[in-house]
Amino acid sequence: NCVNGPNISYHFFVRVAGANFCGYLGFQIHCKEDKPIYKTPKRYFSIQDISYDNQSFQSVDEGLFNDSCVAPVQNFSFDRSSLDFSLYHADLYFFNSCNDSFYVNHTKSKVTCASNATHGTFVVLAPGDEGLNWSTIACESLVASPVQLETEEISRTIESFNH
Repeated sequence: NCVNGPNISYHFFVRVAGANFCGYLGFQIHCKEDKPIYKTPKRYFSIQDISYDNQSFQSVDEGLFNDSCVAPVQNFSFDRSSLDFSLYHADLYFFNSCNDSFYVNHTKSKVTCASNATHGTFVVLAPGDEGLNWSTIACESLVASPVQLETEEISRTIESFNH
């Protein structure tokens, strides 16, 4: 275990020099400043909670943790086929640096802190199993992130979403 944070046990593990480990290779946790961190090749995620009863964990991108303007510009690369998401999950989509011709088939909200006079960044909340139709040439990038909701009912607007 790390000094701060949730209990780390199987399937997760913290590798200690010279000690055998018990866990899945893709679930190694590192301790950074006494906090549990899950590392990917490009990002660090702070593990906030692990529920062994319902086999879930919650994490926060370390790069965005203290940022006042949360508009990620790259995806969290994780093989979703190895995970099962809860019934109460949705996807949060960030459309970055879009021009005036941007269209999406869901209600969108502008991320004003990440927008300027000529290009806007928008966020959309959509059910995890529902495809989006959007104007692919209108934006520089799309970032998607799964989020856990408090209930199965999903609102189409980001202003009222509970996570």
